Amino acid sequence: MKKHLIISITLASLLSGCTIPGVDEIKNIKIPDLNLEIGYKSDTQEGNVFTKSQLNSLAVGMNFAEVVEIMGSPAIHDPFHDYRLDYINITNKSGKRSIYRATVFLNRYTELVDKIETSGVIPN
Repeated sequence: MKKHLIISITLASLLSGCTIPGVDEIKNIKIPDLNLEIGYKSDTQEGNVFTKSQLNSLAVGMNFAEVVEIMGSPAIHDPFHDYRLDYINITNKSGKRSIYRATVFLNRYTELVDKIETSGVIPN
């Protein structure tokens, strides 16, 4: 049994032919550039979904309930700015990220819309 084990280990070591490459050989190895996209990136949409027509229907002088009926609940509630409604949308489509936002400012005393600000390219 021991004889067979010794013979098989000796044969395996002789037939394996392992060599360790030198430093010069390692420097000359060229790795092909495959330019592969790794992973799948799905289209995602975060925050509020709103359109230009919804924004156009907002007007100065509306109350909070009317704004929420048109736009929905704000995506961000800031306890330090109770009279500001932030609607934000982040879309990742085909690897391109687009952000658009609308901010509705309410008058502190009358609780009616004072000003509406938008940024980004808002879809129709």
